[in-house]
Formats: sequence, structure tokens, C-alpha cells
Amino acid sequence: MHRKIGCAFMAVLGILLSFPTWAAKQGTLVISSEPTGATIYIDGVNEGETGQKPVAIEVEAGVRTVELRMNGYQTRTEKIRVRPNQKRILRWQLARAGAEPPPRAEPPQDPAPANPPPAGSAGDKEPPPPPADGKEPPPPPADGKEPPPAARPVPSDVPAAVQGVARACQEGRADACQKIGDFYRDGDGVERDLNRARTFYEKSCGLRNGAGCARVGELYMRGLGVTRDYPRAMGYYQQACGLRDGLGCSNLAWLYRSGRGGERSLPKALQYYDLSCNLSYANGCHNLAKLYLNTKEIPIDYARARGAYQRGCSLKFGESCNRLGGMLRRGQGGQRDYAGALQAYIQACDASHGAGCNNAALMFERGMGARASCAQADEYYKKACSFGVRETCNTRCRPPQDSNE
Repeated sequence: MHRKIGCAFMAVLGILLSFPTWAAKQGTLVISSEPTGATIYIDGVNEGETGQKPVAIEVEAGVRTVELRMNGYQTRTEKIRVRPNQKRILRWQLARAGAEPPPRAEPPQDPAPANPPPAGSAGDKEPPPPPADGKEPPPPPADGKEPPPAARPVPSDVPAAVQGVARACQEGRADACQKIGDFYRDGDGVERDLNRARTFYEKSCGLRNGAGCARVGELYMRGLGVTRDYPRAMGYYQQACGLRDGLGCSNLAWLYRSGRGGERSLPKALQYYDLSCNLSYANGCHNLAKLYLNTKEIPIDYARARGAYQRGCSLKFGESCNRLGGMLRRGQGGQRDYAGALQAYIQACDASHGAGCNNAALMFERGMGARASCAQADEYYKKACSFGVRETCNTRCRPPQDSNE
């Protein structure tokens, strides 16, 4: 009898021991911050950003180093003990370190102009969606006023260095008008002159060049050479998007998301970010993914966010590759894929994204997605340092004593 009980006990014990050792060693960190938008690092690995909804991240049980970083705020770092199969909720208030950096019209993340929008409204009329083939006339501006694309004659007294391009513009080549506008905007070969830049951009836009329309919109959104005017910028971005320009669609989406142009509409923001992504504009894909992850009014959709990051990564946008690596490593939006995560981090590093290099180094050091290799890890730590991740400059690989990979 005792022998039978002993055999049964050993059989059950054998079954329990047959499960992977890591299955019972997972816990969850649920992280939020005030303000939102802080970058989350867990044991040195970039895990994305805090958003309107708390971010849930599965981690190995034990003591984890959690760090939140955000421009203009003090970095906060704490050692957090995570117990198996339990959630640890972190709600952190970040202390301001100084003035926030000035906004840009189209940075890798969503543009965020600091000044409030001008008085007035874009009106109650809903702009029509961009045409599928780009052949229909572009929609009117949000303020109802048609901007005169060629209200002023194109200047003829241009330097010799750009006369050939100016001549092509005079002959009706829209891309040439846009290019000479770039010369004047950037002071490339000519004296910087934003008024002349706008003249050539308007000419290009009038010749149905979406990039020219988008550049006029940027001047109005940033207040470059003109009074900042978000509704007027929205009108030009509508024209640009209607002419199949990805930047125009992306910035139009941001105006709908923020309400700066006079109307706040998250469904339209999704629509135009999606169109921007389909037009192979990487920032549009990246911001589309963020909308699926970090917006209160839109349910979190990991699968669609993962797909958008995948598209952005294929367009060589480093931050999208880094975020994709995190989702693949955690199994968000699909199966967990360490090998795919490592490749995404390597692609981020190849696109000069320092955090991606650091994450690739950690994967090689820990043997996740590939055989552990200190030589590879140290190579990527050096790359991370060269791309501005200072804490990696003196980091050297320490082979793990044991690994489940």
C-alpha cells in the first residue's frame, strides 16, 4: 500500500517538474505616470512609454530595476520586488527638472506645438476623405478660404546656383517649385527667405504637388514667416493628403487628434494616420500604433499596434523597430518571439536608434533569441554609446550563470 502511494506521489512530482521552470516565475508590473509619455526601462530594457492607460508588462519574478525617463523631468529609478503570478502597480509622479523642450512640427513622435490655437473654428463641415487615386480635386481648407497657390509671381531674381531649378518651376514643373522652396527655407545655396519659400511652395501646391501643399501647411503650423494659423495649416494638409502625400496625411491626423485645427476627432485621426502609413510614411505608421496603445477613447488593440510598428520598421524607422521588438519579446498582439524581437532590435540599431542597440546587446548577453554571445553584446553596447546612450559607454557583458533560453 505504502509503495503504491509512494509511486503515485513520485508520478505527480514528475509531472509537476516537467513544466518549464519559468512558467511559475512570471509577475506583472502595471505602470503609469503623471505626466504621461515617460519612457519605461526595466533592467535597462526599453519597454515603451506610459500612456493614458496603465502599461502592463510581464517580467521575471524577483527584484527588477524600474526607471522612467522624460525630457524636462527628473529620471526616477527604483528597485521593485515582483512576486510570481502577482501584479505590482506603480503610479509615479515625475518631478519637473526644468522647462520642457520646444515643439517641432513633425518629429519622430507626434508634433506638439506649444502655443494655443488661434481663436476661431474650422467650421462644422466635415472634410471629405482623401480620394483613392489622388485625381479628384483636393478638399477645401478647413477655414473655408481657398488659399491662392500662385497669388504672387515667382521671383525671377534668383542666384545662379538655383536658376536652372527656377526655370523648370517657371515652365510648370511642380517638383522643381518645391525644391527651390526647400532651398529658400533651408538657406541652401541662397540666403534664407521664408516668404520666397512660401511663394514657391504655393506654386508647387497649385500645380497639384502634395509635398508642396504639405510644406505650406508646415509653415503655417509652425509660424515660419507667417502668423501661426492651425486652421489654415489644416486646409493645406487636406490638400496634401488628397494628393497622396504621407506627411500631409500624418500632420492632418495630428491636428484632428489634438483639435488644434478646430475639430477634435479620433476616428479621423485613425483614418489619416492609417492612410499616411499606407502611403509609406513611417511616422504615420508609428503614430498609428501609439494611438492604438495610449488613447483613453480607443480600446487597446495590441495586434493592430504591432502591425503598424511592423510597417514602420520595414520603412526603417528605428523607434518603430524598437517598439516592435518589445511587443514581440512580451508576446503582445501575437505569439512571443524572442528571435523576432532580437532582429527588430538589430534593425532599430541599424537605423541609428541607440535604445535598439542597447536592447540588442541585452538580448545577446542573456541568450534571448540567439545563443548568448558577449562579443556580440559588447559590439552593440558600443553602438548604443555611439548613438548617445551614455550609460552603455562603460557597460561590458556579464555572461549569465544559468539561462532558460
